[in-house]
Amino acid sequence: MPEDLWAFLGRLGEQLGYSDPRGLHSRLVREMVSAAATRWQESPYVARSAKNLVLVTRDGHLFYRQIQVLKLNKKRDKLPCLLDFHASRRAGSGEPAKLQPRWLLNHFAAWHGEGVLITAKEPLDAWVDRQGTDFKMADLLVDQGPERILTREIVAGLQDYVHWKGRQREDDRVDFPIDIPTLNLEIIVIVDTDLYRKTAIKETDKQDKQEIANLKVEFRNRELARFEGDILGRDNFNRMSPPLLGKCLGKPSGPEDEKIRKRTPDPEAEMRKSLDELKTRIELLAQAKIKGGPVVPPKEREALRDALKIPESFLYYKLGWPSPYFGVEVGIQWEKPEKPE
Repeated sequence: MPEDLWAFLGRLGEQLGYSDPRGLHSRLVREMVSAAATRWQESPYVARSAKNLVLVTRDGHLFYRQIQVLKLNKKRDKLPCLLDFHASRRAGSGEPAKLQPRWLLNHFAAWHGEGVLITAKEPLDAWVDRQGTDFKMADLLVDQGPERILTREIVAGLQDYVHWKGRQREDDRVDFPIDIPTLNLEIIVIVDTDLYRKTAIKETDKQDKQEIANLKVEFRNRELARFEGDILGRDNFNRMSPPLLGKCLGKPSGPEDEKIRKRTPDPEAEMRKSLDELKTRIELLAQAKIKGGPVVPPKEREALRDALKIPESFLYYKLGWPSPYFGVEVGIQWEKPEKPE
């Protein structure tokens, strides 16, 4: 064990009252490792991977897709699903109730198997929550025994998610809670730069868009208290991958730019591919049916299509975390925009 980690455990053991210097390290390590291993072994199910994608549109709407690969530790008749983007709004946001977001879309589904082509295979179950206002939930009928591998997908759209500048905080955010033991967390957040069309001096000036602040990461506990700095992501033994972040200020200007992008790693191209996949999936779900009826009622489809605007220029942030801490929320922040008239 590296000396700095050994010394850190010693200091922590003293703070927690492990007074015997001969067993201070070993007792602390045994208890912590046992607690973590038991959680992985005894949790009803765990996530082998979790991919999350969020798009914030020019009009302040939010679209979300999550794909998790789950392993069942115990037999499950039903797989619970919960989606709550309103927690931070309820915790003293200062927003009037009439400005709370409205759901455009919510869809929960689960398949047996890993890496299934979900658009080509019937799910074990799928559901739309037509009742909830603050959050959405579903109990999917899976009827699977222990050791089974499931793929779970959640897709959602919220109208008027963004908080505009002038209220309490200068930053807005979207949170990703780690509520089950998870490996291989991936988060991508994309924000349309046209969200700041009132902030920029000239709407069409790329230089003005350069002045928009980059997205940034923060961490909170499940009581929404914020950790200082980004130390959680810099653990030498569980370090986040270097984030991909920046601004894409438009599509390639010509054939030569296209050739260069194809020859070199291009995070902007990766973001565009993710956006295309999100758009394709939402368009498919907008026409789909489940046992309870259409995923999106026909009279609401036009509002969904109008809200889903794929940006040409955008801010982006991508992170990967090998083993995110159980009970932590990862948040991606963006600067609050001025509200267009």
